[in-house]
Amino acid sequence: LNVATRGPMVFVVGANSKFKSLQELMAAAGERPGTITVGGYGDFFRMSLATLEHATGKRFTYVPYAGAAGPLIADLATGVVDAAQF
Repeated sequence: LNVATRGPMVFVVGANSKFKSLQELMAAAGERPGTITVGGYGDFFRMSLATLEHATGKRFTYVPYAGAAGPLIADLATGVVDAAQF
């Protein structure tokens, strides 16, 4: 296993999210492992989330999306997922 690519990765939350910082999101993942949902597209995002989990000891639930970003953005805006990776 090796690094396939490197590039910027951002976590985004909806405007009405209870999380106002990455620290709050990470704290919640620590307090309630596996209950924080993170949407993303494909293996790259899943692997990057797994790397974050490994580095921090936190656990998230990955929600895979396919196709255009519209469905993920809509789910993020309505609170279906807690965060998204872009």
